[in-house]
Amino acid sequence: NHLFVRGSVYNRNSLYNRYTDSPYVGVNFVFKARQGVIDDVHTFNSTTFLNVRYGYNRFIRGQDQQSDAQGFDMTQLGFSSAFNSLIPEAIRRFPRFDFPSNTVLGNGMSNEFRPVTTHSAAAILNKIVNTHTFKFGAELRIYREDDNFASNDQTGQFVFDNTYTRQNSASGADFNGLQAFASFLLGLPTTQQIVRGATCPVLTVR
Repeated sequence: NHLFVRGSVYNRNSLYNRYTDSPYVGVNFVFKARQGVIDDVHTFNSTTFLNVRYGYNRFIRGQDQQSDAQGFDMTQLGFSSAFNSLIPEAIRRFPRFDFPSNTVLGNGMSNEFRPVTTHSAAAILNKIVNTHTFKFGAELRIYREDDNFASNDQTGQFVFDNTYTRQNSASGADFNGLQAFASFLLGLPTTQQIVRGATCPVLTVR
């Protein structure tokens, strides 16, 4: 009897765009891999062999905002506790603030948890008869990929432009986005929304 076993583990945690020590910026990427193989060859006699093997592979790709942005307390930004309680803590993040020219405060990113799992099992019987070799067996493979998305617009997305701060209705120009920033300082977003997924997914990346 010949038995072979192998296992491997890979972990990677990466921190990107942490420009300041603040929850509004910073992305945490996680890559995890778990692999295992078992292969057994049994000899019944000089002409009969059985090979049984199983393989497992799981790879996880995840990204989320930094830990200080997860479960973020919105009252720190001046929002009421009633508004803060509208968002479940599990999906609450530092909110998203949009300005002209695709400028975003609060990442504006999609958080993702995507595990990919593969199972492979096989059993093969080899039989030698005179000058012939016969093989009998079966193989089963399972490929599974799951994906779970969340985003900080589930906490709140606030868009600021010069709708309330331009000099007159005919003036649509906002040089360097200063009028939009004035709206931000006054707390007057043009649009605001809270996005809710169909299942309100809970996302945790560790």
